[in-house]
Amino acid sequence: MPNQRHARFTLPAVLICFFLSGAAGLIYQVAWGKALGLIFGHTAYAAAAVLAVFMGGLAAGSAWLGRWSERRMRPIAWYGWLELGTAATAAASLAGLGAVREAYWAAYPYASGHASVLLAVRLIGAALVLFLPTFLMGGTLPMLVRGLARDSAELGRRLARLYWVNTAGACFGTVAAGFFFLPTIGLRRTLESAVALNLFAGVFALCLSRREEGFAPVLRPELRPERQGSRLTRRESRSWRMRPAHR
Repeated sequence: MPNQRHARFTLPAVLICFFLSGAAGLIYQVAWGKALGLIFGHTAYAAAAVLAVFMGGLAAGSAWLGRWSERRMRPIAWYGWLELGTAATAAASLAGLGAVREAYWAAYPYASGHASVLLAVRLIGAALVLFLPTFLMGGTLPMLVRGLARDSAELGRRLARLYWVNTAGACFGTVAAGFFFLPTIGLRRTLESAVALNLFAGVFALCLSRREEGFAPVLRPELRPERQGSRLTRRESRSWRMRPAHR
């Protein structure tokens, strides 16, 4: 019963956090595209550099942090830390892109006749600055799935809710950044608004995680590793025995 009450309280609150996270992510993408356009020119190369790094970082973060989340006992708290890490690294991105601009301008007189070299400078510069925040963003979905899906029957429903809420937030962030924030408050303030959304989502998630103490997703008995004949380490065996078995 305590875990059921916890889940009923936590799910709507986490969905709010993930909506804000999705909005922040696409505000970043629009703002970064604008910033790189100011450096490289508003060309297909600038847009492609942002999109390639953004999607590559999300994919890498989802793959690596998704595996890493399987060993974490308080995934909602870790989700909060991922949001705070995204806010910190994204806040530093404008300064990083300024350094890329200086490097690009320094290299341009020597590489102006070599389009492939300039393209590599664009892509590498964008990757150095933008990969880390997008990598952290990519880990948020698997971390929340780990925290909210208590068994395989819930996995599909919870994943679908998280995905559509995050996508709705992304649509909101795209419209807000492109049509309202950039024309009215400028590039820096637009990026700062996304940082504020990540900070709020991270702090809110950490507050929610206080109710998560001692709570970990529960798998049905037939899905537990000891029922499948898996060879567990001493530490893994102890962690499974310590998990609550509420029905």
